[in-house]
Amino acid sequence: MILPISAKTISELEIERENLLKTLLSDTETLYNISENLLSKESKGFRIAVVASDKEEASRLLKVREATDTNKSCKVIFAFSGQGTSGAIPLDYLRSTFPMFNSYISKAEKILLDEENISIPEILTSWRQASTVEEQIFSFVFGVAMAMQYIAYGVEPDVLIGHSVGEITAAVISGILNYEEGLRFVLKRAKLMDSLEEKGTMCAIKTTKEKLSILLSKESELSLASVNGLSSFVVSGSCKDILNAEKTMDRLSIKHRRLKVSIAAHSALIDPILPDIEKIRIRNIHKEKYPLYSSLSGKLLDAKELYEPSWWSRHCRETVCFANALSSIKADLNIDKALIVEFGVHRVLLSGGIEIFKNSTWLGCCSMSSYHEGKSSEYCYDRGTKETMANLWQHGINIKLRTGKEHSKI
Repeated sequence: MILPISAKTISELEIERENLLKTLLSDTETLYNISENLLSKESKGFRIAVVASDKEEASRLLKVREATDTNKSCKVIFAFSGQGTSGAIPLDYLRSTFPMFNSYISKAEKILLDEENISIPEILTSWRQASTVEEQIFSFVFGVAMAMQYIAYGVEPDVLIGHSVGEITAAVISGILNYEEGLRFVLKRAKLMDSLEEKGTMCAIKTTKEKLSILLSKESELSLASVNGLSSFVVSGSCKDILNAEKTMDRLSIKHRRLKVSIAAHSALIDPILPDIEKIRIRNIHKEKYPLYSSLSGKLLDAKELYEPSWWSRHCRETVCFANALSSIKADLNIDKALIVEFGVHRVLLSGGIEIFKNSTWLGCCSMSSYHEGKSSEYCYDRGTKETMANLWQHGINIKLRTGKEHSKI
């Protein structure tokens, strides 16, 4: 259950906290009824919100939760991750709980089944990682559907940013692309990637720019796939080249981790399909509703750029400048911190992104703040979304906090 309290001053908020702690000790009120009562109250400037499964947990969290002064405004950034970030989701629960999410899943379901005989429910629930098509369709459809649900609940982003294929997802949320055309583009592009004979692989590395330069000079066949933070990078190439690079990184004491991906995106291996990517025409490009910072240029995107066929091939081939795009947001908006909501199954952009936005709150659209052992996926997604919504409300976003069912565990 979500337990939100607010007051006009910090001293009044502390009184509200003490009152709630006393109420939680009472046997006369259920946690559900306490939550319902709090959710019905007017939201004021100083806020605290916790999410708990029982009264004991609620008391423990409430005692240590720091208050937020919402009179100090905070920008909201929606971030969209790319390929390799999927995971089996409790689709039936999400569809029955989130109407807007269900609407976008249904649209994709009809298009993919009618035109390609592809089952989006199967992709979203199986986590097979069998192909680029499945990986990128998952990332795109899930990202759009969840972001549209958050917007429907009242969370309006100030800016958007996307990582690799996540930028196409972000372009739909921004209003630059329509959902159906974006879906068909992602599908056609992914099919081209799956048609490549040599797929290759990718490797995430944590190091300094100096050591990165040494690595790239020694392993000239590698491509720098993405710059995710000040010390967070991804390299891409053939399996043989990545294996050689891993040996070099071991000698240089560079931390590295092989990624579970179906294709060596942003590498020379995809050069053969670039002309075909340029032939996939996007015909309907619109003025953006929300500003989108491109991880291709690292700057604010002008929708007119998308009319150029070369933009789409470059977007698939060139280095993802995610860190540069975040830095541009920080500079252009003149902010040191932000509320960042990542729309993927996990917060994979957090480790690199937080190096740029050090004082920020980086939330996952459905990620819990801590691991709860032995809980169902329905519990985890329910709690994850409630924790994020509660966090957004505490930071001053006028989100429609949703109640739990009377007999639910969260």
